[in-house]
Amino acid sequence: MSNTNQNNENINENINENINQNINQNINENINQNINENENNQKIKTDKSQQHQLIYQIIKETTNEKLYEVITDKYCISCFIKFCESIYSVESPLFIRDVIQYKKLSGHFQQFPSETEKKAIHTTSTKIINHYIRNNSAFEINIDEIIRQEILTQFEIESTFEIFDKALIHLLGIANDSLFPRFKDSLKYNEMQEMKKREKCIDEKEKSNQELHLIIKLPNNKNKNILNKRRWIGPSREPLVVSINLLHFILGMIRKHTSKKQTLNFQDSSLTVSFRRFLIGTSELKKVDLSEMKEIERKAFFLNIFHLLLLHISFTINIPVLNKNFFKTYQYKIGGYKFSLDDIRFGIFTNNSIRSKSNHNSPYFTSSDLRKELVVSYDPRINFVVSYLTLESPPITIFYPETLENQLETMCKLFFIGKKFKKIEKKKKIFYQFNLPKELSYLAKDFISNQKNIIHFIAKYLEEDSQKKFYQAMQNQIAVEIFFEKKTLQNFSIKFADKAEPIPKSYQKLNFLLN
Repeated sequence: MSNTNQNNENINENINENINQNINQNINENINQNINENENNQKIKTDKSQQHQLIYQIIKETTNEKLYEVITDKYCISCFIKFCESIYSVESPLFIRDVIQYKKLSGHFQQFPSETEKKAIHTTSTKIINHYIRNNSAFEINIDEIIRQEILTQFEIESTFEIFDKALIHLLGIANDSLFPRFKDSLKYNEMQEMKKREKCIDEKEKSNQELHLIIKLPNNKNKNILNKRRWIGPSREPLVVSINLLHFILGMIRKHTSKKQTLNFQDSSLTVSFRRFLIGTSELKKVDLSEMKEIERKAFFLNIFHLLLLHISFTINIPVLNKNFFKTYQYKIGGYKFSLDDIRFGIFTNNSIRSKSNHNSPYFTSSDLRKELVVSYDPRINFVVSYLTLESPPITIFYPETLENQLETMCKLFFIGKKFKKIEKKKKIFYQFNLPKELSYLAKDFISNQKNIIHFIAKYLEEDSQKKFYQAMQNQIAVEIFFEKKTLQNFSIKFADKAEPIPKSYQKLNFLLN
């Protein structure tokens, strides 16, 4: 009996030992597993921390001290880190490799001349990164339209393309095909070869030093005749402010890049950059509100727009100024309406009094055309202050509502300086002839009912000797006729003031491109 009890005790003891041993073993295994997991987590955190520190270090080394303070904003850096981690796993050696490669790009970012450029870099980088994070599964996005304009509307900068490319390179490390390979399918990299072919204005000596640009394929626009077809994201300024600043910018660009022979120097690469800025800036016109303008403001606005569109067409379409298509085909979209040069000069400037070519019984703007609400009272002086880019045309001037009346009077007087009545004897008939440029030939037929009205209007602005001849002719009942000269298409000429007049402070509302 005692032996049996002893055996039972031994069995129980063995069972308890086994149970305790298993329990201890499981506990130890769990502890070790937890320790290992903690170590792994700590290692991951350490790796992340090291990578973050590496990013800070690289940015600090590749920028100057002031820019470093701007770019190392915590929000911007966190976005950059998230972006990197969305492309590579945390432990990926590719991440470290690309960051190290990115370190070699320091030569691009030694000097940033303005505070606004620094802010533009910072904001651009942040928004680009955020956009990629939100669209991580689909990288085919329209960078040029979606991001560039959205960001750069806020800043006064030297070059939109330069800023954008620097921001991409600076925070994303996009330098060549070996970096960030997941972008290859959606972004077309090109080491300026295609750009060189399309932009002949880049100087041969500077080609090798050009920075890399991202060439993005933009969606085709069905309406090729609208010249400001880029999207404008964000609010716009007042219509007058936009028209004044755009015209001031393009005249300044022409003045800067015009040689002594009065030809544009297209070998100057900065001309291409400037004109790009202008092209993007014109898209702001699509968002302006025309409904709040007074009549005198509309008159100044459309005078500026006429010259703006005139220059835009002549630079981009490259057709003779007196070609009919020049005036009726190409348009700006302004505040939801389309305007060609003919729409402005025949519809807006004539108080919609000219008859439609398709229907001679209806006005230029039909009753259903909302543009008729934007017309201005007919002012014959407008015909003599509008430039057609010919040798006889007046210089292109920026018009302001506050000084419009004085500008119109002064320019009309300047237009008629040196112009005189010529005495003509033809077939025993004596009459006086007054010559006007060919582009004003529509005046007698469309603007005023007869030539006498034109002649009496012109006489007010003639010099004293010519005025005397005119009034003597009227007293002696000698006929006075208007003759419109025939001009060749070789008379292309852009006239403007020798020195740029500063924009009044009330119109100096900054635009990211033009100020």
